[in-house]
Order: sequence, then structure tokens, then C-alpha cells
Amino acid sequence: MAIIDFFIYPVAFLSLFLTLFYLVTFLEKKDKIRTKINSHKPFISIIVPAYNKEDVIADTINSILDAEYPKTKLEVMVVDDGSTDSTYKKIKQFKDPRVIVFHKENGGKSRALNFGISKAKGEIIACIDADTILTKNLLLKAASCFKDPTVTVAVPTLKPFKPKNLLEKIQVVEYTIASFTRKILSYSQSLSAAPACSFFRSSFFKKHGGYDEDNLTEDFEMALKAQSHNCKLVHMIDAIAYTDVPKTMRELSRQRIRWCYGGLYNINKYKKMINKKYGDFGVLFFPMIFISVIIALVMFSLITIYYTTKLITTVSLLKLTGFSLNFSWKPIYLLNHILNLKVFLGLIIVAFTLIIFYLSKRYTRESNITDKLNNSNINLAVFFVYAFIYSLLLLSYWGISMGYFLIGKTPKW
Repeated sequence: MAIIDFFIYPVAFLSLFLTLFYLVTFLEKKDKIRTKINSHKPFISIIVPAYNKEDVIADTINSILDAEYPKTKLEVMVVDDGSTDSTYKKIKQFKDPRVIVFHKENGGKSRALNFGISKAKGEIIACIDADTILTKNLLLKAASCFKDPTVTVAVPTLKPFKPKNLLEKIQVVEYTIASFTRKILSYSQSLSAAPACSFFRSSFFKKHGGYDEDNLTEDFEMALKAQSHNCKLVHMIDAIAYTDVPKTMRELSRQRIRWCYGGLYNINKYKKMINKKYGDFGVLFFPMIFISVIIALVMFSLITIYYTTKLITTVSLLKLTGFSLNFSWKPIYLLNHILNLKVFLGLIIVAFTLIIFYLSKRYTRESNITDKLNNSNINLAVFFVYAFIYSLLLLSYWGISMGYFLIGKTPKW
């Protein structure tokens, strides 16, 4: 057995286990997957930290004010974090009494969020990025989750806002599948994400404190903090918020290297949670985050070395012997490849992943109309680019971040 096989088979096993887990859990919980709106309407404080967001801040605030929620039970606290553009001026133009504006010296997003949390009076506190657009029924669905007194955090589905180029559309696939898997993980109390739009019971902050102000990925850290206190996190698969995503490779690289580095930092910070006292999350899903990244990185490196070496060797031999491009194809060749165990496992994984892709598309949309208006419709061609090219790019970011982490270098924003 080649060295590479020692990594291919564990990766195949993990992939099959996860995809089967997602599909079986979906079948068990299918009738409960959608968020039901009920009569529960507590007072909500929405905190929007803003730094140099003059182009998007008005749209974000308008989307909150236009939401279907009682006006007397909502406040929007916009914290201008020392912007050097006209962000503060644009915020001040809002005369709606629900909009409360604060201006402070630049101290970072987490510090701005903590400032807002200290001023908020809502039973529910929502932390929303300044480039995030809420759909009209999101607040009603979020509030409904908290009728269950055991729920501490509620997270909606995030989608890229009006994607235009191929890179943005690939991220639609990424965000869509991520939302579906988060919903499934929430059934096992294993959700580990509290991203650009998250709703918290205010008592959590009073009891356990706010955001870590020195953390590059404060949302991931906050989710792990909630898990460390055995709080219940739920995901609203059909409650949608739209957010800006990187439009260029340079923007994507900077964001993802920061995210990956923050992920490693927080895994190390909360490594004590690899413990049976944290249930399925501590025993299985939390350690699997790190293990799967390590195995995938090693396999990616070995595959790159193996095929690069093979290509160089082949080209060298062809140069010495001469060659002709004479292709022939017979069905037996295809059959032999399919009967190869590694190829067969790969085809099964692809088939299961396609099913998950279909379910993700179906259950993470409000309607076909909203997807068309936002240009969020995605097809198989974009999915395959995501699965076979973009995923390798993401692995390279994990590799770079691992290097940063090992030498103690912090990536730039």
C-alpha cells in the first residue's frame, strides 16, 4: 500500500461518515427543519458595529427598520468605530427614534460590539455586521426560537449579497452547503458558528461576558464560549440574511487566512472541550474539525508531490523516447477504473455530496423569487468548480494559516 493510501482511506471514511450522518439526521428531522413563527415577540436590541462602511451602512439599517417586527420592541444601536469616511454622517441622517447612534475611537469590531452590549436593553441582543442585509421575516423567526427557554443563541442562513462574478457565485455554494450542515449539527448540540448575524439571549452576556477583544474570529470564539457553558445553539435554515463577500482573490485570501488562523487559535484556546462532558460536540465534532484539517492538508501535500513527481518523470521519459498523441477508448478501461476501490469510494462521496447540495439549495431559500432577485441561483457547473477547485484553494489557506500559527505570526486584516 502506498503512503498516500494511509491518508486517502481515512479521508474517505470521514467524508462518508459525515455525509451519511447529515442525510440520516435530515431524514429523521425533516418535519422540523423549517422555522415556525409563533407569538413570542421579546424586545430586541440590534447592535451594528461600523468602520468605514459608508457604501453599505444605510442599506443595512433600512433592512432592519423595514423588518416585520413590532416597532415598539426594537432598537438599532449603530456603533461607529472611529470611521474616517462619511459612515457616521450617513448614520446620523436616520431620524427614526429606534436608531441610536454612538461614536467612539477605533478599537476594533469586538470592542464596538461589547460597547453596544453594555448599552442594550433588549431581552434578545442581535450582533450584525455593517454589510449585512436582513430579510423581512428574519426577526420574527429569530424571536420565535427564544420561546424555548433553553435556547441561548440563534443563527440564520447567510448568503452572499447579489453575487456577480464567478468567485462570488462559488461562495454562494459554499455558504448554502455550510448553512445546511449547520442546521444538521444543531440537532446534536454541535453547532460551532455564530457568524455575521447572530441572536443571543442577553442573560448570556451578563453571566459569561462579551466578545474576546483580541480575537481575529470573534464569532467562532463566541460560539465555542457558548458551547463551553453547555448552552443551546440553534440554526434557522430558512431565515435569510445577505452579506458582502470577497469579490477578488486578494480579498478572499486575506479573509480566509484570517479565518483559518482564528480557527486554529480558538481550537487551541478551547481544547479542554475535547471531553465527554460536552456531549457529541466534545467527543466527536470538535476534535474532528482539527483532525480533518490535518489529514486533508497532509493528503493534499502528498498528492501534490506524487503527481508533480510523476508528471516530471513522464515528461522526461517522453522526451527521451518520443511519443505520439494516439488516444483509444474501450468500455473495459472505464469499468476497470470504476472497480478500483478508491475511485468507487470517490464516486459514492460525490453522489452523496450532490444530494446534500440539492437539499441545501431547497431548504436554504425563502422562495425562487428572492433567489432570482438576489442572483443566488446556483447550478451544477458552479458546484463542481467549488468541489474540485475551490476546495483545494481553501486547503491551501489552511496550510498557510498553519504556518502562521506555528511561527506565531498574526495575519493582517
